[in-house]
Amino acid sequence: MNVVDDDLGGVVLSIKGDLVVIEDNDGFDREYHKSALVLVSASDQYGELDETARFMAGNEVRRDTLKKVKDVDSQLKKKFENRKAPDVDMEIDLHLHEIIDTEKGMSDADKIQYQISYFERMLEKAISDKKKKVVFIHGIGKGRLREEMRRVMNYYTNVRYFDADHGKYGSGATEVHIQHI
Repeated sequence: MNVVDDDLGGVVLSIKGDLVVIEDNDGFDREYHKSALVLVSASDQYGELDETARFMAGNEVRRDTLKKVKDVDSQLKKKFENRKAPDVDMEIDLHLHEIIDTEKGMSDADKIQYQISYFERMLEKAISDKKKKVVFIHGIGKGRLREEMRRVMNYYTNVRYFDADHGKYGSGATEVHIQHI
């Protein structure tokens, strides 16, 4: 991302309406109106480069994406800490609109992968925070997210899962019990 009429480049950290926060090349967060920004693709930014340079450009994109995910994780943690049911240690809503600002440009495969990745991070966090009971709200849909979550949980020997309370969550949530040794 570059800025019009300014010798400044950077990557997008967040978008709130017409305001865009970018991290400039010096590591500072700066806020701009979206009309002041110019999208630059990796090939435009780095030109026709050899395979090593393209690999390095890809690493830069992955680093920036990871930073954005960590920022979103901390925001979501604050959001969900106060929403839990009395007998549940954590309640995590995996609906895409709850965990990402925009799904624009994402394929269906990207969306489900993002949700699964977020689910795995939240499950690992629940385990490291010694939570005993967590409810993951995945919705009904076609059941793909639910099945992928359960496939992941089958690898954990200290995790058991069940359909969550139908009266409270309907058919779209999974209750996870974590045994700590």
